[in-house]
Amino acid sequence: MLKTHVERRPLRELSLLSASSGHENARFMPRRQFKRLVENIKRDGVMTSAPLIGQSHDERDRWYVISGNHRVEAALEAGIIDADCIVIEEPLPPQQFVALQLSHNSIEGEDDPSVLRRLYDLLDLDLKEYSGLTDDAFDMDALNVKT
Repeated sequence: MLKTHVERRPLRELSLLSASSGHENARFMPRRQFKRLVENIKRDGVMTSAPLIGQSHDERDRWYVISGNHRVEAALEAGIIDADCIVIEEPLPPQQFVALQLSHNSIEGEDDPSVLRRLYDLLDLDLKEYSGLTDDAFDMDALNVKT
């Protein structure tokens, strides 16, 4: 069982996953989506979702962002210098380190299209842009429930 706690950390001291760091990140984010994330963080003035950080058994002097690399990168670009992070207290074996990253990237839920549309329609234009959704995101066939 993992032991964690939340701790405020300087973001520049965290190592992002990359080929050059020796810990690759399988997840990528299109530039347009990344810019939206930067703008949202600037608007909020904080990261509204905490990154998961930990150490690998073989590198106890470095703290890696296991989950939330794009959020941390966007926060730095938005001028955020520190943030609350979920800290894994014990160094991780290499396979568990990778498994955590992959699980955070691949296990995700799905939206109920009709509920999503109702919620989206509650927003004014500025907050629709903030949501990252557009009217094009709604497949009208999926919204027409047949009985």
